[in-house]
Amino acid sequence: NVISENAESQQVAGNRAEEQEEKMNYKQAKIADSAKVAKETVLVGDITIGEESTVLFFTAMRCEGEESIVIGNQSNIQENCTIHVDEGNSVKIGDGVTVGHNSVIHGWEIIP
Repeated sequence: NVISENAESQQVAGNRAEEQEEKMNYKQAKIADSAKVAKETVLVGDITIGEESTVLFFTAMRCEGEESIVIGNQSNIQENCTIHVDEGNSVKIGDGVTVGHNSVIHGWEIIP
């Protein structure tokens, strides 16, 4: 029956959307109590944001697999940044670093 198959595929798609939503949930990220993260930020995967750090509007951080993203203490990630791991290369942004507007970082360490 085409109608029931369609309903079933919509249910599967709905489940996938819920799973993706869970992955994007801030609960998976480790955010220091003193850090400020804009609600428009997307955080997916193993992410740590240090004390007194700021992540501003429309920034996307994403990591899959074994890699992670670590933002140090008192760092500032400005608007519209994209931070993404590469296979085998995590991202580490040290203490006191400013990442400027619209920056793209893939699998790098930035240590002052």
